[in-house]
Amino acid sequence: IWDFETIDTANVIDETGLLEIEPINELQVDKNVKLFSMIKMNEVGNNFWLAQTQDPECLFSFHSGAIEALAVSPVTYLMATTGLDCK
Repeated sequence: IWDFETIDTANVIDETGLLEIEPINELQVDKNVKLFSMIKMNEVGNNFWLAQTQDPECLFSFHSGAIEALAVSPVTYLMATTGLDCK
């Protein structure tokens, strides 16, 4: 975790445009670990980290934009919609 103000007010000295700063907080998971992503989950009373060690898998995808068609089940509480992007 880096301090935003340090980054925001930094003056780069050379032409590379690179700035090296020390993080204000670090977390060592384990030796020889390769994380693909890490997200802090904020829940009331519980703060924990979700760490993934492999590429994420898409579980669901949905259409975007306006609803173009709608189908409702006559026997249960289900419905489906579709949009112009065909999802």
